[in-house]
Amino acid sequence: MKNKLTTYDIKFRRKALPKILKLFRQTPKPERTVFPGFLDLPSEIRLLIYRFAFATTYDHILVTVDRDRRASRPIINTDDPNERPTRELRYTRKPSIHLPVALLRTNQQIYCEALPVLYTNTIFSASSNPTSLMYLKDRLSEFARNNIRQIQLCPTSLLSQSFIRERELLSWTVVCAEVANLPGLRQVRISYPNAEMLKDGTVEFHRRRYAKWLGLVRAEKSLVFDVFEGSAEEREECRRQFIDIIQDTDDTLGE
Repeated sequence: MKNKLTTYDIKFRRKALPKILKLFRQTPKPERTVFPGFLDLPSEIRLLIYRFAFATTYDHILVTVDRDRRASRPIINTDDPNERPTRELRYTRKPSIHLPVALLRTNQQIYCEALPVLYTNTIFSASSNPTSLMYLKDRLSEFARNNIRQIQLCPTSLLSQSFIRERELLSWTVVCAEVANLPGLRQVRISYPNAEMLKDGTVEFHRRRYAKWLGLVRAEKSLVFDVFEGSAEEREECRRQFIDIIQDTDDTLGE
């Protein structure tokens, strides 16, 4: 004889039991939308993002490097070049705008993709001694050195009509040779303090003092002035003189 359900059993089945079963019933979890990571984006889109990140309203960024003369000269007690103290360098960026260079420290892939974009409009220069560029070059990674596109050289110390020190001429020669070995170099800007420094002296004077060593550098060469106060005609005259100075300089290296 079957047992009859009590009133309690009936209420349990109707109300409590469904709630208990629901606890053990697996409910499907809603699907979560997975967004692609930055490196999962197409390389063309990442390149556009890098360009946007480093974009400025200026044609270029001039980074000037110089040895810090305020620092005391280090005492060297060893002949081992690896144990000698490194030179302190000062960097000046013109215009002094913010650039998100921290992006380069994110990871190796972003560094390799973003640095060439940053260097496209970056010009490296030295304020006084051109050999400061060599100290900068030694501190850069090989990848960074290979992506330098523009260099600015200032032959100011060699423009004097009087006697110049042999050390200055040697430094200029070394710098030109080192710059010539930059595989990614596209342009070399030759900077003069003003137009008079270019006009004072014949073409042969400029070639003999510094320009003939520019023949080592195969990149395009252009003329710039720190300060120029003249007409468009005077600027064009300076440009023609500059072309005469650097023309066929590679043929004068053996003279």
